[in-house]
Amino acid sequence: MLKRLVILTICITSLLHLELDLRTILDRSEKRGSSSPVKNQVTASGTPYTAFVHKSCAETFTFGYTWFTNSFNVVCDSNDPSPLCTLKMENPNGYETLGEKALNLWKYVRQSNDVEDIIIKIDDDTMIQKHVFDAFVDEFAKRKNNSIAGIMNTWGGEFYWPLGRLYMFKKSFLPPADDFLWRNATFFNKWEDCQIGYLIQEKNVDHTYYLEPEQFWHANFEDSRVKIDFKHLSATCTTEPTKP
Repeated sequence: MLKRLVILTICITSLLHLELDLRTILDRSEKRGSSSPVKNQVTASGTPYTAFVHKSCAETFTFGYTWFTNSFNVVCDSNDPSPLCTLKMENPNGYETLGEKALNLWKYVRQSNDVEDIIIKIDDDTMIQKHVFDAFVDEFAKRKNNSIAGIMNTWGGEFYWPLGRLYMFKKSFLPPADDFLWRNATFFNKWEDCQIGYLIQEKNVDHTYYLEPEQFWHANFEDSRVKIDFKHLSATCTTEPTKP
């Protein structure tokens, strides 16, 4: 009788543990499918950063296969069912709303306590080696007065802004949450990379860090050994963006 009671107790305990394990798995699955916590990274030398890569209906063949899309934060549209999504934006697809979508992402970053000071945005079809990427981040961190880094341009002399293939900025240089730049924002739709330049409002070129484009590539690469061209493999949501 005692032996049967012990066996029954073991069976009930095992079933309870199994139920708890299943609940844990389901909870994790639900969280992963909706909005996973923001992921932070560190370079090989220990510099912390938070990086974002956008995913949309213009997703390229490379998405999910580069070294960074599986470790960086993937920003998706609200109706995207992909398990890769870390954050989902409410704005619809299309170049017509890209500036607003970018502004909402950086507003989230400004208000979040879970991200690092160094924030990075990279396109999914950007080709860069990990050690080169790390060197850029480490150097940017050392430049205390630098607010923004990338292949820099100027918007009519009003502020500097970076090309979207890869850029970095420091959260501490974003305007306060109640600043008019958020409340009465100008949306650079169809050319959303200007949105971060508009928010940072960096007017001093000495406070920008120019990333040499010879050290990374966007959409295509060719040398004596290989030719890579991802442009013709991209789907297009609407029309191509118009340069300013």
